[in-house]
Amino acid sequence: MQQISRLPPFADPVDFPQLNEFTIIERYDCLQDMNYAIAVIGSSPEYSEPPEVSIYPKHNVVPGVENNFICFMKNFYPPHIKVNWMRNGESVTEGVYNSQLSMNTDGTFNSFSILTSSPTEGDEYSCTVEHEALDSPQTRTWDEPVLIQCVTPVVVFAVGIAVGILGLAIGMFFVIKASCSC
Repeated sequence: MQQISRLPPFADPVDFPQLNEFTIIERYDCLQDMNYAIAVIGSSPEYSEPPEVSIYPKHNVVPGVENNFICFMKNFYPPHIKVNWMRNGESVTEGVYNSQLSMNTDGTFNSFSILTSSPTEGDEYSCTVEHEALDSPQTRTWDEPVLIQCVTPVVVFAVGIAVGILGLAIGMFFVIKASCSC
């Protein structure tokens, strides 16, 4: 493999083969030192913090309208985490987006997973999170009723218009009948 130097003309070139040999030797020495320290002191248990998990829709849920269901995992360590989505008890893999991790100031991590779906009435969505700080996988379920679009104002308006037109027609009928009787 050929190295291409991107140094300015006034800088001395770096001898890559020598640098490569040096790093291999230093890496070997470092690994030996680490193994010796672990043998003498023992390895310390790694700190772990279980995730706090919540699930919620991005918008009000309307039957047949596409929505995003969000599984939010916060304050967990180490950063390795696995999420599985279920819809009505069946695993879902299409329409799933997993975010990159974001680190908190205390060294813990946050992440979220989004499932894009068009729910129907009676649907139940859940996300199951697996993490080494949990004794068993943790499942959160969203099973609130799907809102049926409210038609009451439209129906009241339509009935009001119909009654108004009927009243106007009856009124005109009586006015015309009264004027013709004279």
